[in-house]
Amino acid sequence: IPKVAFTASMTSTVNSHRGPFSSETNLIFDKVLTNIGDAYSGTTGIFTAPVNGVYYFRYSGNAFTSHDMGLSIFKGSSRFVSSYEYNSGEQNDNASNGAVMQLEAGEQVHMRLWIRSWVFVDYRYNYSTFTGFLILQRKCR
Repeated sequence: IPKVAFTASMTSTVNSHRGPFSSETNLIFDKVLTNIGDAYSGTTGIFTAPVNGVYYFRYSGNAFTSHDMGLSIFKGSSRFVSSYEYNSGEQNDNASNGAVMQLEAGEQVHMRLWIRSWVFVDYRYNYSTFTGFLILQRKCR
Protein backbone atom coordinates (compact mmCIF):
# COMPACT_ATOMS: atom_id res chain seq x y z
CA ILE A 1 0.00 0.00 0.00
CA PRO A 2 1.41 3.42 -0.88
CA LYS A 3 2.10 5.82 1.97
CA VAL A 4 -0.08 8.95 1.66
CA ALA A 5 -0.64 11.37 4.56
CA PHE A 6 -0.62 15.12 5.10
CA THR A 7 -1.30 17.78 7.71
CA ALA A 8 -1.23 21.47 6.91
CA SER A 9 -1.97 24.74 8.66
CA MET A 10 -1.84 28.36 7.48
CA THR A 11 1.17 30.67 7.53
CA SER A 12 1.09 34.01 9.28
CA THR A 13 3.75 36.15 10.90
CA VAL A 14 1.21 37.58 13.37
CA ASN A 15 -2.13 36.41 14.74
CA SER A 16 -4.51 37.12 11.88
CA HIS A 17 -7.46 35.63 10.00
CA ARG A 18 -8.66 34.56 6.54
CA GLY A 19 -11.92 36.16 5.48
CA PRO A 20 -14.52 37.37 5.51
CA PHE A 21 -15.04 37.15 1.74
CA SER A 22 -18.10 38.05 -0.35
CA SER A 23 -18.18 34.55 -1.88
CA GLU A 24 -17.18 31.06 -0.77
CA THR A 25 -13.42 30.85 -1.03
CA ASN A 26 -10.97 27.96 -1.29
CA LEU A 27 -8.78 27.83 1.81
CA ILE A 28 -5.10 27.26 1.17
CA PHE A 29 -3.35 25.58 4.06
CA ASP A 30 0.11 26.66 2.93
CA LYS A 31 2.07 25.71 6.06
CA VAL A 32 2.63 22.03 5.21
CA LEU A 33 3.64 20.14 8.35
CA THR A 34 3.59 16.60 6.90
CA ASN A 35 3.25 15.55 3.26
CA ILE A 36 4.13 11.88 2.83
CA GLY A 37 3.58 10.96 -0.79
CA ASP A 38 3.36 14.63 -1.91
CA ALA A 39 -0.36 14.38 -2.76
CA TYR A 40 -1.24 17.69 -1.05
CA SER A 41 -0.27 21.04 -2.59
CA GLY A 42 0.46 23.86 -0.15
CA THR A 43 0.34 26.23 -3.13
CA THR A 44 -3.21 25.40 -4.27
CA GLY A 45 -4.65 23.84 -1.09
CA ILE A 46 -5.74 20.81 -3.12
CA PHE A 47 -5.20 17.13 -2.32
CA THR A 48 -5.05 14.92 -5.42
CA ALA A 49 -5.55 11.20 -4.84
CA PRO A 50 -2.49 9.34 -6.18
CA VAL A 51 -4.26 5.95 -6.20
CA ASN A 52 -7.79 4.54 -6.06
CA GLY A 53 -8.63 4.07 -2.42
CA VAL A 54 -10.45 4.93 0.75
CA TYR A 55 -9.17 8.11 2.42
CA TYR A 56 -9.87 9.92 5.67
CA PHE A 57 -9.93 13.73 5.88
CA ARG A 58 -10.47 16.02 8.84
CA TYR A 59 -10.14 19.67 9.66
CA SER A 60 -10.21 21.94 12.66
CA GLY A 61 -11.04 25.62 12.64
CA ASN A 62 -10.63 28.27 15.30
CA ALA A 63 -12.46 31.60 15.44
CA PHE A 64 -13.00 34.44 17.87
CA THR A 65 -16.24 35.67 19.34
CA SER A 66 -17.01 38.44 16.84
CA HIS A 67 -17.27 36.37 13.62
CA ASP A 68 -19.10 33.35 12.23
CA MET A 69 -17.00 30.47 10.93
CA GLY A 70 -18.27 28.10 8.25
CA LEU A 71 -15.98 25.43 6.80
CA SER A 72 -16.53 22.62 4.30
CA ILE A 73 -14.56 19.80 2.71
CA PHE A 74 -15.26 19.43 -0.99
CA LYS A 75 -14.80 16.31 -3.10
CA GLY A 76 -14.31 17.85 -6.51
CA SER A 77 -17.07 20.46 -6.85
CA SER A 78 -19.42 18.78 -4.33
CA ARG A 79 -19.69 19.76 -0.67
CA PHE A 80 -19.00 16.63 1.40
CA VAL A 81 -19.09 17.64 5.11
CA SER A 82 -19.26 20.98 6.91
CA SER A 83 -19.28 22.70 10.25
CA TYR A 84 -20.59 26.08 11.32
CA GLU A 85 -19.82 28.11 14.41
CA TYR A 86 -22.08 31.06 15.17
CA ASN A 87 -20.43 34.05 16.88
CA SER A 88 -21.51 32.83 20.29
CA GLY A 89 -20.01 35.55 22.45
CA GLU A 90 -17.53 33.11 23.99
CA GLN A 91 -13.85 33.96 23.80
CA ASN A 92 -12.74 31.14 21.47
CA ASP A 93 -14.85 29.05 19.12
CA ASN A 94 -13.71 25.79 17.54
CA ALA A 95 -15.29 23.53 14.96
CA SER A 96 -14.15 20.34 13.27
CA ASN A 97 -15.43 17.56 11.09
CA GLY A 98 -14.10 14.55 9.24
CA ALA A 99 -15.12 12.06 6.58
CA VAL A 100 -14.14 8.82 4.90
CA MET A 101 -14.16 9.14 1.10
CA GLN A 102 -13.73 6.72 -1.76
CA LEU A 103 -11.57 8.41 -4.38
CA GLU A 104 -10.38 7.41 -7.82
CA ALA A 105 -6.80 8.32 -8.72
CA GLY A 106 -6.77 11.97 -9.79
CA GLU A 107 -9.88 13.05 -7.85
CA GLN A 108 -9.37 16.15 -5.73
CA VAL A 109 -10.32 17.27 -2.23
CA HIS A 110 -10.08 20.81 -0.83
CA MET A 111 -11.48 23.10 1.87
CA ARG A 112 -13.67 26.16 1.51
CA LEU A 113 -14.49 29.05 3.83
CA TRP A 114 -18.14 30.04 3.76
CA ILE A 115 -19.36 33.42 2.60
CA ARG A 116 -19.08 36.22 5.21
CA SER A 117 -17.22 34.04 7.71
CA TRP A 118 -13.63 33.83 8.84
CA VAL A 119 -11.05 31.49 10.34
CA PHE A 120 -8.30 32.43 12.78
CA VAL A 121 -4.68 32.00 11.66
CA ASP A 122 -2.10 32.09 14.43
CA TYR A 123 1.61 32.46 13.95
CA ARG A 124 2.80 29.51 16.02
CA TYR A 125 0.21 27.05 17.42
CA ASN A 126 -1.49 25.78 14.21
CA TYR A 127 -5.05 25.93 15.57
CA SER A 128 -6.69 25.60 12.14
CA THR A 129 -5.57 22.51 10.22
CA PHE A 130 -6.45 20.23 7.31
CA THR A 131 -5.39 16.55 7.42
CA GLY A 132 -5.84 13.52 5.20
CA PHE A 133 -4.48 10.03 4.71
CA LEU A 134 -5.00 6.84 2.74
CA ILE A 135 -6.74 4.11 4.75
CA LEU A 136 -6.72 1.38 2.10
CA GLN A 137 -5.97 1.04 -1.55
CA ARG A 138 -8.56 -0.57 -3.81
CA LYS A 139 -8.69 -1.84 -7.36
CA CYS A 140 -10.35 0.02 -10.22
CA ARG A 141 -14.06 -0.67 -10.67
